[in-house]
Amino acid sequence: SKEIKWYGCQAGVVLHTTNAYETDDGEKVVLHAFRATPSAGGSYIQRNSPACLYEWVIDLKSGTVSECCLNPNTLVEFPIINDRIQGQDLSFSYGLRYFGIGGPLNAVISAPQDGISFDGVVKFSMKDDESLNINKGDVVDEFILPENWYATTEACIIPKMSSSNTNMASGNWREDSYVTLIATHVPQDERSFLDIGSDLRSMKSHFLIIDADNMAEGPVAAVELPVSVRYGLHSMYLDWDKLV
Repeated sequence: SKEIKWYGCQAGVVLHTTNAYETDDGEKVVLHAFRATPSAGGSYIQRNSPACLYEWVIDLKSGTVSECCLNPNTLVEFPIINDRIQGQDLSFSYGLRYFGIGGPLNAVISAPQDGISFDGVVKFSMKDDESLNINKGDVVDEFILPENWYATTEACIIPKMSSSNTNMASGNWREDSYVTLIATHVPQDERSFLDIGSDLRSMKSHFLIIDADNMAEGPVAAVELPVSVRYGLHSMYLDWDKLV
């Protein structure tokens, strides 16, 4: 149908959605995203409000929406999933963890006024499992960068060669994937923010490969890059055959 149907929900701000899928009975659509509730007036982009993992369940028959925050204690942005099983009921999702809000971003651009820094990747359970005492929205694993290192790209999910897309979407508690991330070291000294940022030699960047099923152990491989990668965040992984 070309007709747009609108469903009412609580007001909030969503910059990035995680995933959405239709239930097996075809009666509901479940949406997951990182949602923020600004505490002040004016445009959201003027002052940052931290986001959390959130769920909306849209009942297509009754026209009602049930919604809830799945994890109010973990502040995240830039959700990541395995794109090969997008649109299915997933076992896991990921996001960059907030480290701080309020850096000197206005020294470079006028808006937003608040800079945001991220210091790691968290892995959320997207299912309940009573046997493991896991609730949907729980952080089941995380990788935290060393002090003065910050994520400068979105994380990406790369399935292992032996992975099964069917297993990953059907409640298997192994992801069988790698998480990749570029992180940059920012020296802490008496120099100004702009002076540090213009020093290409002191700001080193590494490309990190992390086992998605053992993130807390740290990278399985780290490659120092020949250039310093600055705060950009938007990025994606492409299969080799899509590059040629």
